[in-house]
Amino acid sequence: MGQASDIAWDQPRVDFQFSTTPTGQIPPNNNPNAVGPLFFNTGLLDTGASGVLLARLSYLDSGATLVNPYQQATNPDTGNPVFYSESGVGNHQDLLDVYVDYTLVFNGNNDTQGGVLYDFNAFGRNNLDFGSFSAIVGMPVMMGKIVNIDNSPVQNLEFIKVDLNTGVSQFNDFSVNLAMRDFPLNKPTIDHDSNPNTPNILDPDHINDTPPTFAPLPFVDGITATRGTASDNGNFIVDTGAQLSMISTSIADTLGLKYELDEFGNPIDPDHDVEQVLQVGGVGGQVDVPFVRIDELILPTTDGHEMVFENVLVGVLDISAPDGVDESNNPLASPIIDGIIGMNLLTNGMAPGAQADNAVTGVTFDFTNAASGTGILSFESNAQLVPEPATLALFALALSTAAARRRRRI
Repeated sequence: MGQASDIAWDQPRVDFQFSTTPTGQIPPNNNPNAVGPLFFNTGLLDTGASGVLLARLSYLDSGATLVNPYQQATNPDTGNPVFYSESGVGNHQDLLDVYVDYTLVFNGNNDTQGGVLYDFNAFGRNNLDFGSFSAIVGMPVMMGKIVNIDNSPVQNLEFIKVDLNTGVSQFNDFSVNLAMRDFPLNKPTIDHDSNPNTPNILDPDHINDTPPTFAPLPFVDGITATRGTASDNGNFIVDTGAQLSMISTSIADTLGLKYELDEFGNPIDPDHDVEQVLQVGGVGGQVDVPFVRIDELILPTTDGHEMVFENVLVGVLDISAPDGVDESNNPLASPIIDGIIGMNLLTNGMAPGAQADNAVTGVTFDFTNAASGTGILSFESNAQLVPEPATLALFALALSTAAARRRRRI
């Protein structure tokens, strides 16, 4: 698919509103039972987020005064307020409020009708800063839906268009399979420091804490990263909340990249491969991330072709979540994250006033079977198919084969 874009010009948005509308009733316009902001209610639609995380703008009233309109959940056994420890960038832990059940209404900026979820538990804190976004609105609003993201408005310095509720796939030039994976709940445990062979157990005072409403995240498995003759494979999260793409230190090491930074954020090796160092922020703080360039990032498609992004700028960062429990408090290990496919690749070639020959004009996420663990990510692009180079050994084996595997270079 050719030269990859280094950074995304825009990210998808979704409007949202919480209310105390009873389960089963359709919340009306100008809802008298609305909770939270009526104006500051645009969130980042984030396929890399398990829940809905509220930030500072979600706590502003109509006069832009900071308030807290949300009722915090309490443990039914102890009556204590419920918090959730979220693992953020750089593995920082941040304690956030968990809120009682609300009805959540949401719609994309290109939707003609809204969606609704009942008994929804959001979490957040009034000093979190997500820039112009009031919240990170994650996978729960996308489960069972077809999500169309139209990148074409970027050319005219307009926001990306999003529809969540039409039920029709808009972009389907070629597709990649998604594996939907649950991340564990991070509930407090009692440590056994005196006996490391004894596993930690859930703190009985928190077993019945109300957790945030979570949903699984989409992965593309078997992505290949190359640099020169070196290559490595891994499973990458597809993250519309990330403007940039990432690889793990393990993949970077296999590719022979020199990326280590000192305590001041400067490359250690004089012959380093670092193009730039950026501060990447999220829940829990910011970390210095070295960005390096790799030759190719190759995604396997459903029809046997390969999507090949070339000359790709990626950050080197290990992203992980702690092991925990599922909704029934059974042990659940966290999935391994080998990298992130960010919006720079999902909007590849789209920029104000320009559209590259290899531009991704739109993507569709088909999450209709997400509850069963699968999904599909489809791209619309004018990239051309290019025959896959063959080695002599493969050529000898394939003499009787009528069709050859092909690459689509983005």
